[in-house]
Amino acid sequence: MSYPKIREIFDRASKYEDIISLGIGEPDFDTDSTIINKAFESVIEKKSTHYTPVAGYPELREAIALKYWKENKIKVDKEEVIVTHGAQHALILAMLTLLDAGDEILIPDPFYPSYPTQAFLSGAIPVFIPTLEKEDFKLKAENIEKNISVKSKLLILNTPNNPTGAVLEEDDLKKISEIVIKNNLMVIADEAYETMIYDNKKHFCIAGIPGMKERTITINSFSKRYAMTGWRIGYAMAIKEIIINMMKLGGYHLSCPCAISQQAALAALSSSSSIIKQMNVEYNDRRNFFVQELNKIKGVSCVKPEGAFYIFANIKDTGRNSEQFYDELLTKAKVVVIPGSAFGSQGEGYIRIAYTLPIDKLQEAINRIKMVFDT
Repeated sequence: MSYPKIREIFDRASKYEDIISLGIGEPDFDTDSTIINKAFESVIEKKSTHYTPVAGYPELREAIALKYWKENKIKVDKEEVIVTHGAQHALILAMLTLLDAGDEILIPDPFYPSYPTQAFLSGAIPVFIPTLEKEDFKLKAENIEKNISVKSKLLILNTPNNPTGAVLEEDDLKKISEIVIKNNLMVIADEAYETMIYDNKKHFCIAGIPGMKERTITINSFSKRYAMTGWRIGYAMAIKEIIINMMKLGGYHLSCPCAISQQAALAALSSSSSIIKQMNVEYNDRRNFFVQELNKIKGVSCVKPEGAFYIFANIKDTGRNSEQFYDELLTKAKVVVIPGSAFGSQGEGYIRIAYTLPIDKLQEAINRIKMVFDT
């Protein structure tokens, strides 16, 4: 196992002064004060400073189940929900629950870097499925089928996608579901960015497609949706039999999710939807601005992402590979981006940019990038 590349870059960049970081995928917004205040009022009122159930507070599991009915039209019982120490924890519990040594896990490439390492920890073998810029980096059902073998057990879906911003639409998911059911696969659906979708697109849960709920573990988080990364609170939704086994593993991993963070999660779920909408308006403005400005830089181009808060920019015409581009940008302009190679072989020739800064800072970043690469 290597140290996570994104964290390595984060650590390196911290030694520089006057840095503009477009690297780590974290909202620049603070958790809304109404959530913070209500969370700590609840902590005091309910004396939430003790161990909680392994699967989380029943009232939080119930609130998450209600969220799936109201927003996604999926009927969920609280026994089909486990609260976890962030989405990362839910992902590893899901893989350890579903995978045996030698099983193959199908992972779209470019990918979130944790996926193959978590597969490695479970003893499984990653099989990478290319997604292409000319197809807006969308995973195609026919490409999944080409990579299925007798050892194939599990498919990872990440929509909206990190690092590309690609969004799978309902028709895409229906085609993928046909392949999954036909080949008796399980699915981990990583939907941490589900509220961050633009241009009147909609988020669809593959678990809502007939025949898919019983073979899907849906992973989600409060981190991006409510700007709550530091609270470390996420969850998984699946049939009860899977959740029970995730609970067994969770009890030995981290005993139980944080009591205080669970109160914050409850406060978030009961908060105004305007919190999410206000952030998304800002993200949309930043996306439009930065895509337009990037495409003016010699050797750089990008498609407009439909979701999340990332741009996956093509830098092939600059004559640099992604590692060289990132290094030059950091040392000469003090701007942090993530080399596409960190996201798999299909990521080479690209860089990931997180537009998680105000537009005035993004403008300064563009000016610095131009200073290095547009001369």
